[in-house]
Amino acid sequence: MNKNKILIGSTSYLVPSNPSWDILEKNNKLSFGEYGDWANNLLNTKNNEILVLVIFFEDLFGVKKQTYRKMQSILKPLLVLVEERLQNTGEPLILCLSFKDDENLLNRLSSIGDLNEIKHWLFKKLETLSSEFSNLFAIDLYKEFAKKGTQECFDSRNWYYAHCHLSTLGLKIVSDSVYKVLNNFYSQPKKVLVLDCDNTLWNGVVGEDGIKGVGLGTDGIGLAFMNFQQEIKNIMAKGFILAIASKNNEQDVWDMFAKHDSMILKKSDIVSWRINWQEKSINIREMASELGLALNSFVFWDDNPIERDKMTIQNPDVEVVDAPKNVLEWPALIKDMDYFSKSKITSEDIKKSNQYKSRAMFQRDASS
Repeated sequence: MNKNKILIGSTSYLVPSNPSWDILEKNNKLSFGEYGDWANNLLNTKNNEILVLVIFFEDLFGVKKQTYRKMQSILKPLLVLVEERLQNTGEPLILCLSFKDDENLLNRLSSIGDLNEIKHWLFKKLETLSSEFSNLFAIDLYKEFAKKGTQECFDSRNWYYAHCHLSTLGLKIVSDSVYKVLNNFYSQPKKVLVLDCDNTLWNGVVGEDGIKGVGLGTDGIGLAFMNFQQEIKNIMAKGFILAIASKNNEQDVWDMFAKHDSMILKKSDIVSWRINWQEKSINIREMASELGLALNSFVFWDDNPIERDKMTIQNPDVEVVDAPKNVLEWPALIKDMDYFSKSKITSEDIKKSNQYKSRAMFQRDASS
């Protein structure tokens, strides 16, 4: 299998020998341009070469505080070169952009906010380009750094001795971010989220506890289950489809969907389901056939580790989520999972979701 060629350019030094780049180097042919030579990196389009540009705007704007108009004039040539490259190649262009705000609290209160305004302007311009060119990706590095602690991602010593803004942690975040984008771009996308019901969509066993006895509501663990359902609803809006594989009495499940006031998901949201007592691995294979999809399109979420292990053994192509015991972690976890993330959502995604739903209804009607 041929390795992708990736050229990484930047406005400053990125320490190519740092092990943070190993995740990209493992399955790709990685090279680094001379730092500061980013404009030529954009101009010199090569066949089958992915370009990653890491732009630190303090390198472009300098130490002196710039006006909004001046910063805009500095950035316009960058946008011209980006568009020219996109017109000349279909290979991914990944822009990793760092707008560092070094102002202290009191200075920031009196600031007119030029840096925030120019950042907003630039990302709007890139969003417009992205709608035209599916191979353009813009990463807001400062948001990624903030997840780990921005101060920990920068290193003054590295800057003054090696002209590298970042610490090893900062370099790793850049590398991991690029890896995620490329993995999403090249890998077979997941299409179906298969859910258990009891202790997955609500707290408790509806067949034993009754509709009023399960935990689903506006506080405590019940709120966590509600928020988990809401994140699932958000996943649907990206064109993913939902299915249920539950060992349960079917009428109990649909009564819960219809009659519990705190249910976010509705029966109409579920494209395919198998609510019975047979093995869930069999049920997923049946649903795959019903939808006309391969098993590697499915992601399985079940609170029960035994059910997860059986699915992994019996259907190794299905992606099984190792859901933590603490349900309070679930909403944030599913929101951040790469399986359910799309850098671009198209009308075709939504159209295909509706097509799968129609196919499933046809298959059920034909077999009844």
